[in-house]
Amino acid sequence: MEPKYFSELARRLNEQQIRTGPRHDNSLPVVFAGQEILLITQTGTMMRAESGEECESAKKLFPKVQQTASLVHEYITAMEQAAPLKAEGLDTSYRQLAEFNDTVLAGQTAEGGIHFAVLDWNAEHTALCHGEYYMDNYEQAKKNFAIRAGLIKSEIRFSSQQLTEMYRCVEDTLAAPDAISSQRRKLLARASEQIQEEVPDLNEMIQKSCQTDLSAVQPEPASSYRNAWMEKFEQIELFGKPALLTYSRINRATVPEGWSCYELRGADCDPSEPISVERCVRVNFAGTVLMPDEIELEQDTYRMLDDGLNCIEGGMTLAEFCEGHPLNQNPPQEEPLLHMNL
Repeated sequence: MEPKYFSELARRLNEQQIRTGPRHDNSLPVVFAGQEILLITQTGTMMRAESGEECESAKKLFPKVQQTASLVHEYITAMEQAAPLKAEGLDTSYRQLAEFNDTVLAGQTAEGGIHFAVLDWNAEHTALCHGEYYMDNYEQAKKNFAIRAGLIKSEIRFSSQQLTEMYRCVEDTLAAPDAISSQRRKLLARASEQIQEEVPDLNEMIQKSCQTDLSAVQPEPASSYRNAWMEKFEQIELFGKPALLTYSRINRATVPEGWSCYELRGADCDPSEPISVERCVRVNFAGTVLMPDEIELEQDTYRMLDDGLNCIEGGMTLAEFCEGHPLNQNPPQEEPLLHMNL
């Protein structure tokens, strides 16, 4: 088992940006800052390397290395002990890792490592169908096998959509200025990490969730939106770029072509105190920012204001701002209709 185990373990660790060195007789070294800090044996156990110096950055790798080593040892051992999976029309390289209630967990040695699948036997028990394929995600394959086979109830597991909403709530809590205990912060940070591990396409799921929020925004009366060219702004610097700030909502159809329009979200404890810049704010609206440049947003939806707003000058119109910058300053000839460009 040694060569297969060590080569697969090295591949999985390298995917996590954890470096490994040349294999020893009975162990695989983990390398940090050019030194061997850990040795992983053929049984998946972990030992400190004699030459390794302890530091906080290196210590942070230990739990991740141990988890990966145990996981890889589990499925490599299972693959070696499993019998070939025989079914009509199925690739003969599959091995049957588990079966219950006519549901099969199968593994296959592929170019990119061990790939896993969950399939169901047909009524005649001659062919497999309803296949779900998980590449090298062994943990996800095991969980879904247990659900499809009826070993655990699907109702007790959260869906990817539910986990995505939990992740957003956790991140909002961690980013908020409200004081929370170090123990609670640690628990929430770990929960965030676990959700990231559980939902492979989390970034895509977050974007869809944010788009759903935006589509649910109920337009306010047109009278509550101001014409950007008629508004008085404060000149500010936002993330090192010149911008204009007003505490009113702006009709986006009056924003100069090519400009960016963002909204500020206020803190729950003080909605007038901006804590983040977002595409659109429904709750705790704290102001509108116009700028000729774009800023990079997390998940293309928000960015926290770690250092607040740097106000430079007040009482400035959009036209006056444009006079000091080589920008388009042609206001619309007529008051345009309200246009919610979300």
